[in-house]
Amino acid sequence: MIPANWIAHHRLTDGTPVGYLAPASERDAESFSPMSLIGETLGEPQDLAEAGAVLDMRGIEMLGEPRWMRLPEPLPDAFDAVDALSPDAPWPWRPVVIVDWSATEYRIRLAHPSPGDASVPLVFPTPAAPALRRTTPDGIEERRINH
Repeated sequence: MIPANWIAHHRLTDGTPVGYLAPASERDAESFSPMSLIGETLGEPQDLAEAGAVLDMRGIEMLGEPRWMRLPEPLPDAFDAVDALSPDAPWPWRPVVIVDWSATEYRIRLAHPSPGDASVPLVFPTPAAPALRRTTPDGIEERRINH
């Protein structure tokens, strides 16, 4: 669940929710971190207007960008998504996309399912766990070339 002290931010032009403004710290009431709708950091702490501008420009757009998560291959139908939240998950990095979100959860699916992969979305609690990465994990290209 999105923390209670995060401020929902809506785009001024049309009122669309585009993210949250998270206080940078309890001691700094002037700085806010722009956070996506699933709770990912989108920039450094800055003043309220600047953090809001980041969300206006990138809040919705970034949800369509691919992510990476360690998931079993093939992905079984009865997979408990909570197991994927462990940063030490023993599975390979797999590209995923976000398909739905709310203040309490978000859903992902495999970007490139392999034969035998379950086709149901996986559900995770919001805010997003560090197990969901926006950047390509180190060494991923080498593994693709070697297979």
